[in-house]
Amino acid sequence: MWQKRLSLGTYFNIGVFVHWSFGLLVGYLLILSAPMGIDRVLFNLGLLAAVYLCVTLHEYGHALAAARYGIKTVDITLYPIGGVARLEKIPRKPRQELIIAVAGPAVNVVLVFAISFLMGLFVKLPIDPETAWDQANDATSPLMLALNDTTAFAFAFNLLAVNMIMILFNLIPAFPMDGGRVLRSVLAMNMDYRRATNLAARIGFFLACLLGAYAITQGLFILAIIAVFIAFAGQNEARQVGFTDAIVGLRVSDVMMREPPSMRESTQGHELAQQVARMPLAQFPVVDHHERVVGMLSLDAIAQAIATAKTLANATNNNTALDNPSSPADPQAPHSGRTADQSTEEHTPFSPTDRPVSRVEIPSVGELVDRKAVILAPDDLLSDVLAGAQAKQAVFAVTNYYRQLVGVIDMSSLTARIAILKQLDP
Repeated sequence: MWQKRLSLGTYFNIGVFVHWSFGLLVGYLLILSAPMGIDRVLFNLGLLAAVYLCVTLHEYGHALAAARYGIKTVDITLYPIGGVARLEKIPRKPRQELIIAVAGPAVNVVLVFAISFLMGLFVKLPIDPETAWDQANDATSPLMLALNDTTAFAFAFNLLAVNMIMILFNLIPAFPMDGGRVLRSVLAMNMDYRRATNLAARIGFFLACLLGAYAITQGLFILAIIAVFIAFAGQNEARQVGFTDAIVGLRVSDVMMREPPSMRESTQGHELAQQVARMPLAQFPVVDHHERVVGMLSLDAIAQAIATAKTLANATNNNTALDNPSSPADPQAPHSGRTADQSTEEHTPFSPTDRPVSRVEIPSVGELVDRKAVILAPDDLLSDVLAGAQAKQAVFAVTNYYRQLVGVIDMSSLTARIAILKQLDP
C-alpha cells in the first residue's frame, strides 16, 4: 500500500505523482479550517496547492539540471513533507552533483523574487513598512490581523515565507536535504567520494541530534520526527554508496541464480496450484513452447486473479439462486415430481462455497504474464541494472541471445550474494 500514488500528468517527459499519504495532509487541513468557514477552507486549500506547485518546480530544478548531464529523472513524487525527484543515478563527479543539488533551492530563490515583485505591483500592503517589525510582535496589530485574514496579501506573504523556509531548510548540510549533497560534493573535491559521503553523513547525524534535542525540549513533535528521519537518511546514504562501490565491475552473470524454475505460458488456471508449489521466488519467468522467455509472473498477480475469479463466480451463483429458488442453493425448496432416490440424492450435504469454487474460471498463465517486464542479458553491468530497476519488479529473468532462460536476479537476496562474492574474491 505504501507505494500507491496518483498520477498528476507528465511534463517535460517526467511523470509527476502524489503519494496516497498526501490525503492525510488535506484531511488534517480541512479539519482545522472547517470551523472557520468556507472562506478559510478555500484559502487554505488554495495556499496548499500553490505551495506544492513551488515544491514541484523545486524538484524540476533538480531534474532539468540532471538532464544537462544526461541523467534521466524517473519521476517526481509529492509527499506531505515535500517532494522527491528520483534520478536514475547520482553523479560521481562533484561539480555535477553540486550543480544538481543547488538547482532546486535556486528555483525557490527565483520564486521569492518573483512573488516579491508581484506583491509590489498588485498587492496593497496594509501597513507602513517602517513599523512592520514592531507590528510583527503585536498580535492585534494591522499586520498580524492582515496575515490571519483570507486576503491576497496574506496569501502572497505566506507563499513568500514558505519559499524562504524551503531555501533555508534545504541548505542544512545533512542528507537527504540538498545541503547534504552540496556538502558531499565540496568534500569530494578534496577526498575520495566514499570517504566524503561518510563524513557528510556523520556531520548530518550530529546536526540531526542537535535538532532532535531542541525539538524535544521545546515540545515540537513534528520537528523531532524530522530530526529522526534526517539521522536515518544520512546513514542510509552512506550504506547505499558503499553498496554501489561494491558492485563496480560486476556483471549480471556474476550474481544470478542459475537453472531457475519457470512456468509454461500454456499452463491453465486449474494447474496453477501444482505449479506454484515448486516456485521458490515471488516472481518467476514464463516461457513459450520454444523455451523462450515471454515475461514474468508474480504470486501476487495469481492470488489477485483467483480472488477476482471467485468473486465473479459467487456473484453469478447468487444471481442464479435468486432466479431459480428450487436450485440446490435452497435446500428447503420442494422436490415434487421426483422419486425418493432422487430426493435423497439431491439432499446430499454440501458447503455453500463448494459450487462457486467448482465454477471458478482462473485465467491461464498466458493471460496473466507481464510481457513488459525487463529482461536482462548475462553481460549487463549490475550497476546499470540497479540504476534503472523498477520498484515493482523483484526478480529479473536473464536470457541468452536466443531469449532462452539462463538465470534470474533476485533483488531480495542480491545484497547477500554480492557480499559473499566479494569475500570469496581473492
